[in-house]
Amino acid sequence: MVERRGQTYTVLTNAHVLQNVGTYTVVAPDGKCYSIKPDTIRALPDLDLAVFLFKSAVPYSVARLGDSKQLTASQTVYVGGWANSGGMLQSRVFFTSPGQLTEVDSQLPSGYSLSYTNLVRVGMSGGPVLDQESQLVGINGLIRLNDEDAIVGSGIKIEQFQQWHSQIVKTIPLPSASAIACPRNYIN
Repeated sequence: MVERRGQTYTVLTNAHVLQNVGTYTVVAPDGKCYSIKPDTIRALPDLDLAVFLFKSAVPYSVARLGDSKQLTASQTVYVGGWANSGGMLQSRVFFTSPGQLTEVDSQLPSGYSLSYTNLVRVGMSGGPVLDQESQLVGINGLIRLNDEDAIVGSGIKIEQFQQWHSQIVKTIPLPSASAIACPRNYIN
């Protein structure tokens, strides 16, 4: 969650996470679930980023946005997300991983400019990239091989979102309150 206006929250994630048509569910920090209607989702142009809104009377904390322009190679960052647990469990678990930035200005498609050594797993797309002060500096979303065939995580700088934020959010209709029963395949 990157913004709160009254009881309306703005959530930032990857566009590819929300590419299937339909209604989605977001799990809030307290474990409550909210239905996300398709008309509250907006993709950001030329970026693998999207925002959506949900409404809740619960006062959730929102992320503190950092200055991704100040990032440097070898800086420690933390990546989190709802990783697939694998095996027969068919559940998701929130996973965090420390690592170091290896690139801060990669020229990868869809706005990916951060690369890091953090262990990232399938399902963590749309999760936060945090600096050492726990400020949101990017959105994780890509696992790739580098020139040495090593697995590298990649993310999009938060400044990419900030450039579009006010233009995009004002086009989204306000959601109605929509707390729902949570799916069984999440482990909190």
